[in-house]
Amino acid sequence: DVAMIKLPEDAGGKVSIAALLDALGDQSFQSLMVEGGGSVHGSFLTEGLVDELWAFLSPSLIGGADSPTAVGGAGIRHLKDRFEMEKPEIERLGNDILIRGIRAGWRNGGRTNSNQTQ
Repeated sequence: DVAMIKLPEDAGGKVSIAALLDALGDQSFQSLMVEGGGSVHGSFLTEGLVDELWAFLSPSLIGGADSPTAVGGAGIRHLKDRFEMEKPEIERLGNDILIRGIRAGWRNGGRTNSNQTQ
């Protein structure tokens, strides 16, 4: 089955991630896989909504000042505010590499990052 949910926009005119997660929670969803471009990834990271990360690396280089990035948004100002994985696992998949791990400081559904200051 497919269901459509109309959601409010955030200040930037995009779907409000908080409203999306609230709507999914109301329907008893407890887990969400997010696959998207740098803007989507950046939005979830900026909001502190990533508990587990799967990053695929390819042995290909693209570049340039205007090239898309894996994580968009404003970024971080200080290294202490980075997303850090705890006990990352590394797996080779053909020529690609998968790095998978949970957010450092995340335990039992808590949303605390040991690297962030209050």
